[in-house]
Amino acid sequence: MATSAQGSDEETSFLDDSPKVEWRPSTTFVHWKGFWLMPDLIKSIMIIENQFKPLPSDILLASYPKTGTTWLKALSISILSHNSKAWISPDGDAQADLLQAHNPNELIPFLEMETFGENWSQNINKVPSPRVFSTHLPYSILPEHVKNSGCRVVYISRNPADTFVSSWHFYFKKFGASISFEEAFDEFCRGVVPGGPFFDHVLEYWKERKNKNVFFVTYEELKENPKESVRSLAEFLGCS
Repeated sequence: MATSAQGSDEETSFLDDSPKVEWRPSTTFVHWKGFWLMPDLIKSIMIIENQFKPLPSDILLASYPKTGTTWLKALSISILSHNSKAWISPDGDAQADLLQAHNPNELIPFLEMETFGENWSQNINKVPSPRVFSTHLPYSILPEHVKNSGCRVVYISRNPADTFVSSWHFYFKKFGASISFEEAFDEFCRGVVPGGPFFDHVLEYWKERKNKNVFFVTYEELKENPKESVRSLAEFLGCS
């Protein structure tokens, strides 16, 4: 079971000397292992390293924010739930079409937010196999025992211009128009955004695309050729 970050402030005291920026009101980023992350997220990563025991049958859906995360979750749920061995959702729901009653984000929790960390809400011990999790973590920051477990990793990427525009609208609604569109674009290009730099995030997974346990797909491929893309994804997930 995931647990709260007890003593995590002491465990992350080494971050005191790391570069920091005030990104939005009450939002601080720390430059850690080459990426800009919130301190609470770094605490969650450390908990994952200490507590998460991945299984070879696990599936990890990875993405940079606003690149098609929800769409990838919906496709994966459809593929797994229509397979001959029905996939059961984390809450034990095995109905014919899970997406008619649930948002994809309710069915596939984020590893670093909903299953580990200070405000975890999902007990991974109750998730039936194959367990499916989502993450926005860069490949280099994934714990080594996750990479070496044999679990399958699916990564979705998207055109950087569309990613930026989608991010702009999302963060505008969440934080308000604290900076101009031009300033936000400059931040994106410099990589000072949640989980940034975007290009480094994508490149790390791109370099792993020949790994038999890593499947790399783009948002544009799914739009242009959904039939072949979904067929390839299903084969990677071990489904008909």
